[in-house]
Amino acid sequence: MRTGTVCGDGGDDGCDGRCDGGCDAGLDPGHRAGSGSATGGRSRRALLRAGAAWAALPLAGLAGCGALTSTAPRFDFYVIEDLRPAPPPAVGSGSASASTPPRVDRTLLLTHGPTQALFDSDRIVFTRDGAGRAYYQYSNWSERPGRRIVSLAEARLAQGGGFRAVAQTVAGVRGDQVLSLRLDELVHDDSVSPGLLRLAVTAELLDWRTRTIAARRTFSRTASVGSQDAKGAARAANVAVTELLDELATWAETSVAAIPLQASRP
Repeated sequence: MRTGTVCGDGGDDGCDGRCDGGCDAGLDPGHRAGSGSATGGRSRRALLRAGAAWAALPLAGLAGCGALTSTAPRFDFYVIEDLRPAPPPAVGSGSASASTPPRVDRTLLLTHGPTQALFDSDRIVFTRDGAGRAYYQYSNWSERPGRRIVSLAEARLAQGGGFRAVAQTVAGVRGDQVLSLRLDELVHDDSVSPGLLRLAVTAELLDWRTRTIAARRTFSRTASVGSQDAKGAARAANVAVTELLDELATWAETSVAAIPLQASRP
């Protein structure tokens, strides 16, 4: 925790919490404890008093940060959600997969592809001019969005009942095809009015036996941002991700079904 002037999301100073330079005014680097004209004894006593004061600062800061009424900046975390409601459970005994045969009798594995460093983070990205990129200072995603989108895709595809089974590669399950999802862009574009949330994900369908790319497609979605802050960006991200998963689910099922069955079996 640093002393000085700070700005945060929803603060009284009107700052939107964006960290693109000039948000923090730190301590004066030229400040020194004691006086150059004091005698040796007075200088040592002054240094001891200054040291005690500096040692007490972290404790005072912790006490302030732990109070709900503190004026210190608050860190907010936003969870990316799939807004599409899950289908109702199957009626009767047994699971939905057991009562209803899958449309594609394959096991699909999911993984996340390499993401550029800017988006391989839990920090929320925005742009004011459409060219530069910056992070919100006090607002974060609950986890890295690339990994979160893979988890949401796994849940959506499993609930859809189109495959025999759906899991991530880290589960150790033996699969027929692998769907790799790479986050290309997730940014709050404030250079236009109203603001937009821009999302792009590249999907690659790999045949597990032949180690070849069977299909590839980049999905791009935009959603209007209702407010010029991280909360508005997070709400728009939920809309964009949900629409992207709608397209992805249909494409994945169609693309896997187009792969000859004998080629997918080891």
